[in-house]
Amino acid sequence: MPFKKGEGGRPRGARNKTTSATAHILTELGGPNGAQYAAQLHALATGAHSDPHVRIKALAVIAPYVWGRPTERHEHTGDGGGPIRFTWALPS
Repeated sequence: MPFKKGEGGRPRGARNKTTSATAHILTELGGPNGAQYAAQLHALATGAHSDPHVRIKALAVIAPYVWGRPTERHEHTGDGGGPIRFTWALPS
């Protein structure tokens, strides 16, 4: 059922479920130190390191929760990578 104009899926003031789920996971895995884990990830993502892969890995963990997951794109091609051929049959 589509929403009426001006209405959204999440009412104003309601918390984002993804943010709540992330906080819950960090708290569950880290116990009372879950916030420290989030702070450590942030420090790894923004700090200077001798290994740049550390920053990239930390950003890869944080990014989907900050900006959302990127859309996945699929390309459909026909035989040999060419265009898809359609055959139209008119009803008789």
